[in-house]
Amino acid sequence: MKISDRINAEVARSLLVAKQAKVCAQQLAKVAQSGQYRRLVETTFSMEGEGVVTYGFAGSNTLYLQINVAKLTGFADPRLMGVLTAFEYHNPDFTGIEEFAHRHTKVVNYTFRAESEIPGLELSIRVSVEATIATDSETCKQMVIGYTQAVIAKPIYKMICDSEAELTAIPSTV
Repeated sequence: MKISDRINAEVARSLLVAKQAKVCAQQLAKVAQSGQYRRLVETTFSMEGEGVVTYGFAGSNTLYLQINVAKLTGFADPRLMGVLTAFEYHNPDFTGIEEFAHRHTKVVNYTFRAESEIPGLELSIRVSVEATIATDSETCKQMVIGYTQAVIAKPIYKMICDSEAELTAIPSTV
C-alpha cells in the first residue's frame, strides 16, 4: 500500500470519527434538553452551594455530570443525603459505589440510559457524586485496618555464552 493511500485512508477514518462524534453530541444535546433528562441536568447544576461544586462535559456518547460534596461530617450528612436522594428519584439504570479511603472519599455513580432518535445509537448520562469527609470529622475517621506487603521481583542477570571463556578480570593496560 502506498503512503498516499494510507494517508487518505486515515483521513477518511478521522472524518468518519468526527462525523460520528458530531452526531452523538447533537443527540446528547437533545436528550439533555428533553423531559426527565432535562430535570436531571437542572437538578445537577442547581446544587451549587456551600461545599458543593458541579460541572459537566460530554465524551463519546455519554454526558458526564460531576458533583463534588466536600467537608462532610460523615456519609449521613444532610447535604450528601439531599444530593443522593435527588438522583435516586430519577430511577437510574445502574448505581455503583467506590471507596477511596486514602482520600477520605466515596464516589456514587449513577448511569441513566437515554433514547436516541437514531436507531442503534445508545446514549447515556453518567452522574458521579464524590463525597469527601472532612479530615477533622468527629463522626468519621480514617483507620488503618491492614497492610499490603509489596514484593517486587527483579530479575538478576548473568551472561552465559557458548564456548567462550568467561571474563573474570579486566586486563591491566599499565
